[in-house]
Amino acid sequence: MEIPAYMSELVAASLEKVFNEINSRDIDKINVFRGMSDSWIFLGVMVSTVVFQFIIVEYLGTFASTVPLSWQLWLISVLLGSISLPVGAVLKCIPVERSRPEHYDGYEQLPSGPDMA
Repeated sequence: MEIPAYMSELVAASLEKVFNEINSRDIDKINVFRGMSDSWIFLGVMVSTVVFQFIIVEYLGTFASTVPLSWQLWLISVLLGSISLPVGAVLKCIPVERSRPEHYDGYEQLPSGPDMA
């Protein structure tokens, strides 16, 4: 059975989402792995995402229109997906000017304290 060329790219895109979840854990910190083991819910979501991705690609071929991948294609998919980690670290090093107020929902804050009266 011949593997379509785009199959590895689709798996890589799915795995890139997993690495993006890791990158998005802490927006302001470059070391996104620090403290990751403290959140069991996050780890459970990550592991279940990877396991379900593997099951869908390897065993649900007819249902999901996929074909099983060789270990080389899985490795390439993981490597392509992991590119988002260094890209995210580089992007976090770019200084951004914060000209917006602390409130982002478009509404002005209600007065509090002595200004309230």
